Amino acid sequence: MTGAQYEKKVRASLQQNLDRIEIKKLREGKPLTPQDVEQLQNMLVQLGDTAGSQLLDEMLVRNEAPNLLLFIRSCVGMSREAALKHFSSYLDSQSFSSTQIRFVELIVSQLTANGVVSAAALYEMPFTSIHAEGPDAVSLTQMS
Repeated sequence: MTGAQYEKKVRASLQQNLDRIEIKKLREGKPLTPQDVEQLQNMLVQLGDTAGSQLLDEMLVRNEAPNLLLFIRSCVGMSREAALKHFSSYLDSQSFSSTQIRFVELIVSQLTANGVVSAAALYEMPFTSIHAEGPDAVSLTQMS
């Protein structure tokens, strides 16, 4: 099995197992136990038969994933409710301009679709469609 075949199998398996408790926890932004992580790792290693462990490690490197959980979340996304929950107290804490709120809504959309948003991504499309200079120009820390 090639690395590309293995990765395709992993991504398909993760989508088919969205109801697994470990994946639900990841999508909801809840902490996982060491046993949860081990269960997920074992599930993915088994997909690669005897070379599963090596294929998994190579896939994480190829995707520049800092760790297994972030890779999995990038495949399964985050629930919109969980993403909104994480931002709700922040948004309720002060007044924001419509531009600032749209920026946060874009972050929520990206988390829902991709599970993670890197700091560098905040300076790229679609974030730069709100302002070409990204979050520095939107200034989410200042009240409007």
